[in-house]
Amino acid sequence: MKRLVINIERDKLRRDRTVEELASHGYKDFEIMKAVEDVDPKKGISMSFRKAIIENYQEPYLHIFEDDIMFSSKDSYRVFNDNMNLLPQDWDVYLGGSYEYKIDYKTKGFIKVLDFSSLHSVVIKKKAYDKILAHNYSIMDNIDRYMGYLSKNKQLNVFLCDPQVAIQYPGYSYQIKKNVNYTDRLRDKNILYDKCN
Repeated sequence: MKRLVINIERDKLRRDRTVEELASHGYKDFEIMKAVEDVDPKKGISMSFRKAIIENYQEPYLHIFEDDIMFSSKDSYRVFNDNMNLLPQDWDVYLGGSYEYKIDYKTKGFIKVLDFSSLHSVVIKKKAYDKILAHNYSIMDNIDRYMGYLSKNKQLNVFLCDPQVAIQYPGYSYQIKKNVNYTDRLRDKNILYDKCN
C-alpha cells in the first residue's frame, strides 16, 4: 500500500516529528509529499489531497497522513491493520480516527460512519478516487466534510477504526491559523489509549 505524509515544506519540525512518529509505530515505507499552499488554507488542504490522488492514481490503495498525526498506542499499527481486514468488501474509505462523526452502525473492529471530519489518517480505495477528485471547493470548502456528505448520501462507504488509533498533536493549525487542542472532543470516543490519555 502506498503511504504519503502531506507536509507544509517550510515546517521541518512537524515533518521530522511525523517521520519519527510513523517509524516508531511500525510504518517504515512512506513518502513525504509537499503540501499545496493557498491563501485559503482549506483550499490548500483540498488541493493537497487531490494532488496525492492524482499523482498516485494507479495505486489500488492510498494511505494518507497529515503531518500532525499522533498514534494513541504502541498497538495502533496492529489494531488498525487487523481491523482493516474485518471491513466489508464494499468499503471505500477507512479512517484511523475522527473527532466528529455520525454512526450508521457499529460492529467488531469498526464503525460505519455517515458524515465525519478529520483526515489525519485515511486509507482510500482506488474506486473512490474519482468521487473525491470531484470535490468542488467553491461549493463545499472542507474536503473532509465533502467526503462526509458523500458518505451521508450513500455515495461513499466510510468506516472508522474502532477503537480509534490516531489522533492529532495539539499545536498550531495552518487551517485556522492558531494553536488548537482537540483533546476535549475525544472524551466520549473509544480510543486505543496507552500514551495520550
